Amino acid sequence: MKKELSDYHNPFEANEEFEKALAEYTGAKGVIVVDSCTHAIELGLRYSPPKMYATIPEQAHFSTAMTLKMLGIEYMFTDDEWEKEYRIHGSTVYDAAQFFEKDMFEAEPGKSKIQCISFGPGSPMDLGGGGAILTNNKVAYEWLKNAASHGRDLSISHEKDQKEFTLGYRYYMRPADAVLGLHKLAENEVTDLSDNRYTNYSNLREVEINT
Repeated sequence: MKKELSDYHNPFEANEEFEKALAEYTGAKGVIVVDSCTHAIELGLRYSPPKMYATIPEQAHFSTAMTLKMLGIEYMFTDDEWEKEYRIHGSTVYDAAQFFEKDMFEAEPGKSKIQCISFGPGSPMDLGGGGAILTNNKVAYEWLKNAASHGRDLSISHEKDQKEFTLGYRYYMRPADAVLGLHKLAENEVTDLSDNRYTNYSNLREVEINT
């Protein structure tokens, strides 16, 4: 029997359950569900900022360039072609917004990886919104988990019962989206976008981002 949000004593238990299901499905060591892929990339870059500058493909989504600008990170474009994901060079962050499949998480031995995916409109498992961070780095996982949850322990039902907080961001996924994700994952309602993943992205060399 499928659970509904009302079946959870604490609605954020649905997020925890979805994170565990995603880890099993993707092969990642740890998963943090968030409210958008853009915020997933932002948190990844806050944890793993480039030491000098970043490089991104000219066919990346404009929100990635906007996020780099917002964080004050200098960047340049490359004409690299990509299909499933690309690395924001200078960091350990990978944008895989339109890619989602079984055992998708792959990392070089001994290398840390932060992979960001989308559950927004048009994504392979469209929940109407949301995203996730996949990683194989325990330290990164713990930092990202706290940063995404507004600096609070979401296992505590009432915010007033928590007396100590760590600086964070209100980027956690809506529990209702996590419940929908659990249902879709159980039914394998995942669309293979294949070659149509990024065909609607504009060439960033032709896009101006005002500040």
